[in-house]
Amino acid sequence: MQKKYFKLAFYAVPLLLVGLLSGCNSGSGSGSGSGYGSSMNINGQVANGYLYNARVCLDLNDNQRCDDNEPQAWTGREGRFELKNVGRAQSEEHAVVVEVDGNETLIGGVKVGRDFVLEGIPGQHEFVSPFTTMIRQQMRDNGEDRGAARQHIAARLGISESDAEMLQKNYLDQDERQWPIAEKMQNTAGIITRAMAGLEAELPEWNPETADLSEHRARRGAILASIIEEMESILEDAGEIDYQDPDNMDQLALKLVERCREGLEERLRHRRGTGGNNGPSGREDRML
Repeated sequence: MQKKYFKLAFYAVPLLLVGLLSGCNSGSGSGSGSGYGSSMNINGQVANGYLYNARVCLDLNDNQRCDDNEPQAWTGREGRFELKNVGRAQSEEHAVVVEVDGNETLIGGVKVGRDFVLEGIPGQHEFVSPFTTMIRQQMRDNGEDRGAARQHIAARLGISESDAEMLQKNYLDQDERQWPIAEKMQNTAGIITRAMAGLEAELPEWNPETADLSEHRARRGAILASIIEEMESILEDAGEIDYQDPDNMDQLALKLVERCREGLEERLRHRRGTGGNNGPSGREDRML
């Protein structure tokens, strides 16, 4: 079957999906890793429009950012990267994080234009994207396993149970049978990453270099939980969307930010009170 490749609808927005190929299938196997156990290499891609020159790391302290002492690399062509000499146990227990610099990271040779962060799923590094980022947050907040979290996010995005696995796959490289869902995912991802950057600007200014772990988790959690909560209604209201029109995509992203703005700081205060997480029950109090 001939494959159909997608051209990103709006290059100058933070649309990025991150990914990594599990080193269990592609890594080298001798020696000891930088942490514990035998070592391996992790290979993967960052996408939603392949991201070039984005910083990638294995998030060993789970603070959802890249620290200098963590295994890291920079994405090349087609968003590909390789993290070398990673401990196998570390690979299973921790997720890949991708940091996008709006002035340095490119999609199709064009600057992304906004900063944002994507996250993969521990032990499954094949592909990192806005969707894996949402799945990871759902797992973190509600104590769900990967499958349950994936189904939850699929339902929010209007994706059928049978297509839910696409949320962890490279939807930029699908055959004609998957073309409709892949096109929808490509452009929905762009709306999500743009909203992530927009909502970060709505929160009080901070210095991520000096902030503690709980503050990182609180801010990221508040933003992603808001998007997960509101994304379904945004897509329902939009109806049939011309995804090839960048103006339509911009408008949907702005609507998503507007809906998430209400209650965002309340979410942040709540998470600060629980050490950055969603609360001891694994759920946000339904205050919103």
